[in-house]
Order: sequence, then C-alpha cells, then structure tokens
Amino acid sequence: MGAVGIVPDGYGEVKSQGIELEARGRLTDTLQGVASYTYLETEITESSDSSLIGNENAFAPNHQASLCLDYDGYGCSKGEGRVVSLALSREF
Repeated sequence: MGAVGIVPDGYGEVKSQGIELEARGRLTDTLQGVASYTYLETEITESSDSSLIGNENAFAPNHQASLCLDYDGYGCSKGEGRVVSLALSREF
C-alpha cells in the first residue's frame, strides 16, 4: 500500500532553513536513550496565489522534539535480542 499525503494547492516554491540537534547515549547497562530537537523556518517564495507569498508553510512545524528510550534487559537474559521501546514525539 502506498503512502498518502496532502499536497497544498498553489504552493510553487517554499524556502526552508533550520537546525537539528540530537543526543544519544547509554544511560545504564540496559537503558539507552535518544533525544532530538528540530527548529524550522519556512517561507512561501512562489505561488499561483500571490496572497500566500511570504507566509509560512502551514504543513511544516516550527518546532519538533522527540525522546526514545530502549530497555534491553526486560525479563530476559542478555543476548536474546528482546527490546522494550518507548518513543514520544511532539510538533508545535
């Protein structure tokens, strides 16, 4: 099954720039984590609708943060390859 997306009408070209930060590491012998943050600025630079030029792209968040924790010792001996994962993400 193919991916379904929304393509906004009238967007000719969008300029985007930002920064992405990521930290990862092993917190204990059995717990590792990844935290990330993205800041993105967008601007519509060309459009068939001239009232959109200069506006932000409404389909791209300015801020996005995520946290992922993996616990690899949950109820099994080491080396069995079982992992319990928790992933959180927020866009605003």
